[in-house]
Amino acid sequence: MNTEESKGFVFHIGYELPSKTQVGMRFANLRLHAWGVFSNVYRGTLVSPGPEQEVAIKKTWPRTSEKNFELLFLSGIGRQPHKNIVQMLFAFSRCTSNPLHPDVKPSVCESYVFSFLPDTMASVLKAGRIDEVDIKLYTWQLFEGLRYLQAHTIVHRDVKPVNLLVDHNKGILKIGDFGNAKIVRRSILSTSYQVVTRFYRAPELLLEARDYYWFIDVWSAGCCVGEMMTGTVMFPGDSTKKMLKLIVRCLGVPSKKDHDYMKAKRIITDESPIKKPIGIAGVLGNVSKEWCDFLSEILRYRPRERLHGVKLLNHPFFNQIFTGKCTRFNGQLINMIITPSDFETAMKNDYTAGRQYAAAVLRGDLKFSLDSKPPETTAPSTVSSQPPGNVFQFGFLHCNTLGVKRPYINYRTCASAADIAIDRIKRENLLSGYDFNSTIMFEDCDESLSAGRTVELIRRHNVDVIFGPASNLAAFPAVTISTYYNIPIISWGLVSDTELDNVSRYPTAALISTTSKSLVMAFREVMQEFKWNQFVYGYSLIDEDEKCLPLRNDLHAMVAKYSDMTLSFTYQITDDSEKGLLRALVELSKRGRS
Repeated sequence: MNTEESKGFVFHIGYELPSKTQVGMRFANLRLHAWGVFSNVYRGTLVSPGPEQEVAIKKTWPRTSEKNFELLFLSGIGRQPHKNIVQMLFAFSRCTSNPLHPDVKPSVCESYVFSFLPDTMASVLKAGRIDEVDIKLYTWQLFEGLRYLQAHTIVHRDVKPVNLLVDHNKGILKIGDFGNAKIVRRSILSTSYQVVTRFYRAPELLLEARDYYWFIDVWSAGCCVGEMMTGTVMFPGDSTKKMLKLIVRCLGVPSKKDHDYMKAKRIITDESPIKKPIGIAGVLGNVSKEWCDFLSEILRYRPRERLHGVKLLNHPFFNQIFTGKCTRFNGQLINMIITPSDFETAMKNDYTAGRQYAAAVLRGDLKFSLDSKPPETTAPSTVSSQPPGNVFQFGFLHCNTLGVKRPYINYRTCASAADIAIDRIKRENLLSGYDFNSTIMFEDCDESLSAGRTVELIRRHNVDVIFGPASNLAAFPAVTISTYYNIPIISWGLVSDTELDNVSRYPTAALISTTSKSLVMAFREVMQEFKWNQFVYGYSLIDEDEKCLPLRNDLHAMVAKYSDMTLSFTYQITDDSEKGLLRALVELSKRGRS
């Protein structure tokens, strides 16, 4: 086994950007950092090329050409970089086909490498309120980033705290996640008004306007600023109707001219007695008049009247941070973050290059795609063992320690089941023209070795699918690596943690064992059938008994969700001898049904 693989090193061939130079990249210590519906983000160390640095790798599965604008824009090709916009360092892709269904179009996974920023505005706010200097510092950087996008006629369409990447120690903010971004042109209808996360969605989008411009980003950014000021979401409506109600409560009912300016498809009518709107001050609460007045200039119904661009960046609201010796909470000078040169560039607002960039993209003169990618290559010291022909290659990951404790889930029984299945497929001619090759190994695949073993199966043995490991603790790193490589992984046995069944987080993973959440819901049905509303729960963590803790967590979640269920007592079993178990049953039976 390759030494690098045993440590979880990953090697890729891709492009350095914006030069588009083909390079080999070596990563270490990869782990899942964040996830969403359309992408996963991994954190790791870029070992080479260049100086070693922490990076974030966004893996996405683009579906349309419009979606691929993210790749072109963030590559930096044909434009000058901007310090408040994330910049892609490298890009690579992996094409995964299904050997059982060669007629099905292969799945393409694109990966974008960025310098790692440790926080988002959402995580900073979650940690506690930020002081007024930082609010103004981050607000200026946010709108300076938007000014740059607007100069390039780009609308982000998903400005929200989680997409504002932050290094809070250094006071740096960058706009990230351009998966919904596009170049907009006047009078050209956009494909959908269902963009932007609801809390930050401009009123014209809530009213189903399709002829919108980048002013929707200004509204979203204003909502983010309000959230910085108070620490809470400004308009937390859980539906379009409730969102509109909250906005009307703040700004009042929009006039006919307001509707016309928003080019709204729907009309808001006020059928209730006329009430004076509470205004921005009423929403923000205990916030200074200066701050309320500033935000009132941004959050307006008429899109073009929303404060933006140079006028916003030169607003008196920012006077405090542009005094010569203004410092942050950690003593850092503001003029070392927003330099005089940065301010001068913002005030010039030269959009000539931006308009030329947008025109070149729309004409098709600027292109960048990973379709014609360099061949996937393993690390130089790795030798491929992929057999020729139509061979379905699968690998097993097993935990020997579990096999000793619980022989019924050991590889000696599981592997034989695979052999039986293969014999039947061949005997009944279910997949004519295909052969199978298995790699049954790694009976020492515990939590510490799981990532490295998974990498070896994928990179060295070129497996099409992985089975195992049959353990929650070992499964998490294996599933994370398999998702990174876009390789299916199937787990069973003691793998019952509900989080492993999260399709958004682990799109290539499948559990064929019952999850703890499924067991909890079945338990709830039993409770309802017998009209029981109170129960107790006994669990053990002896020898890392992995099924108990996830089950307990899902039980707690069920109790929190359903008010008719009460968990009256929880007991941790610390002695699994007969005497210890009897003692536990006595304690549990005193307090309810177990």
